[in-house]
This record gives sequence, C-alpha cells and structure tokens, in this order.
Amino acid sequence: MDRMDYQKYLASREWAVLKEQVRRRSENICERCKVGAHDVTHHLTYERIGHERLEDLLGLCEGCHKFLSGKSDHDPAAYRVAVISEGIARLKKAKAMIDSADDLMSECFPDGDYDHTFYDISESFSYLLTNLSRHIPGSMK
Repeated sequence: MDRMDYQKYLASREWAVLKEQVRRRSENICERCKVGAHDVTHHLTYERIGHERLEDLLGLCEGCHKFLSGKSDHDPAAYRVAVISEGIARLKKAKAMIDSADDLMSECFPDGDYDHTFYDISESFSYLLTNLSRHIPGSMK
C-alpha cells in the first residue's frame, strides 16, 4: 500500500470502526503508560494494513506515541513507573510507622481495650501497596 492509499485508508469507515474498537478496549486510557488519554491508535505491525487484527493496534497517549515512533526520548511509561515506585517507598515507610504505633498501643493496653484505628489504617496501606505494586513490572511485594 503506497502512502496515498494509506492516507485514504486512514480516512475510511473501516479504519474508524477499528479505532473505535481499540478505544473501547482501552477505556480511553493509554494502553502503554496507563495514565494518559487514548489520543492515537498505533500500528504495532504493518503486515496486515487494511486487514488489521485488534491485537495489531494499541491505543496510546500522544507522549507514548511520540516515544514509540522515535520522535521523543521521553518515555511516559518509565516516568509512571518511577512515580509509582516512589509512592510505594513512601507508603512502606508510613506503614512501618503506623505498625510501630499499633504495637506501642498493644503494649500500653495488653487487654486490647483501645481504639484499633492504627490497625485499620495499616490494613488500608497494605491494600494500597498491593494495588500500586501491580502497576510495576516485577514488583508484586
């Protein structure tokens, strides 16, 4: 398919239907960084132009599209991992402090007659850590 036919194809109803299917799949969120809005439908392969499968296409934010297309050195997905990793580290520190406070309360009230707020907060932090860790490749702790 030459450049002119490709541009014509990108303006076609068939391409519009495929783009909409990818947008629904992505729930309008970048399928790469999981943060930005789905701005662009990107071809992972050009082998089946005009007969693409959904797995040939990826819904991307503008930043991820520029990065994958070689037009930018900034990788939004790497930035997301760094931000989430920093958040996880801070949550772990805060959780350790809360657990320590809960232990202190347990020592002060051995009969268990105290407000268990620290324990509840610690459990909430555990939930957050588990869910945030799912977004970091290779980090399920």
